[in-house]
Amino acid sequence: MPTRQAPRRKQSLAGSATLGQTVFETLRSEIASGVLAPGEPLSRRAIASRFGCSYSTVVEVMVRLESTELIEAETAQIARVVRPSIERIRDVHVLIEAIETQAIRLACDAATQADIDELYAMAEALEKRIDARDPDDRQVPLLHVQFHKRITQAGRAPALLRAQERSQLVVCCHRHAIVTAKELPDPPRWHLVLVDAIQARDPLAADAAMRAHTRRGMEKDLLAYQLAAVQ
Repeated sequence: MPTRQAPRRKQSLAGSATLGQTVFETLRSEIASGVLAPGEPLSRRAIASRFGCSYSTVVEVMVRLESTELIEAETAQIARVVRPSIERIRDVHVLIEAIETQAIRLACDAATQADIDELYAMAEALEKRIDARDPDDRQVPLLHVQFHKRITQAGRAPALLRAQERSQLVVCCHRHAIVTAKELPDPPRWHLVLVDAIQARDPLAADAAMRAHTRRGMEKDLLAYQLAAVQ
């Protein structure tokens, strides 16, 4: 007669997977928000103790975080939140340029007028916050991420959206190490011109505008990194 051990085993595996996802999402959020700062050590045993999970679950979580380039293994027991470097900043911005230029080209074809109206509203709100020039306004980075994410959503390409979200997390992590550095001011209507190109249904203009936009983002991050390095 069959026992009931198999169903209990399935529940145990499901519970472990759910806990592992919770640990992963919590650590990912703490890294992206700066609660866990660049260079901060992460002990596998300490994480297992904190979340009340098995060591093997933590190992799986750390492998996932390493694959997203948010942490780097240092020893068998310790990993660290990634620290920015010139090479890492360039690499992630090259990827962002590829993702977001394709996203805006798709948006030129797929965006509805409601999408475009919402993008104009988001861009205008973002420009106003930037023009206020309050260095302590923490809403600006959040609004910027949401604006670019909304363009990708308007392009109706879920795979691009997932790749964009992963890249944005890495950029957020890098910027926690260089937040005290100066930034280059953006040209007028820097975000509105992107929506103008979508409204005109002009993929070539949209591609050019987004390419200039993302490359300036890389330029600003590289300058900020260099300034922070000498402070």
